[in-house]
Amino acid sequence: MSYEYFLVRAFQYNQKLTKSSNQEFLNLIEAENGNKHSWLPKFEKQLDDVKKRLDKAIVIFISKSKNNEQIRNLRHLQNEVYNITSYRDITKVVDYGLDITQSFKK
Repeated sequence: MSYEYFLVRAFQYNQKLTKSSNQEFLNLIEAENGNKHSWLPKFEKQLDDVKKRLDKAIVIFISKSKNNEQIRNLRHLQNEVYNITSYRDITKVVDYGLDITQSFKK
């Protein structure tokens, strides 16, 4: 659920972005664990899509932030997103992201 909360927190500032779904993350976990479904893309494609959505969320936070320390932390988080190779990495990144974006919580 953290994945979805993080995206919802960012996407409230840009209604043109598609709504986040925790199912994306669950599908990624399934794919990484070797459970393949004919209607889902391969793991690598799913991972790339999730990373792109996380990056978009971070860009939104950076554009809305007025706190230099928070911007530095968000840029660090953005670098962490580029290094994600597993759903386990996503969980760590998102938990850190939720922590540093508390000021955006409504």
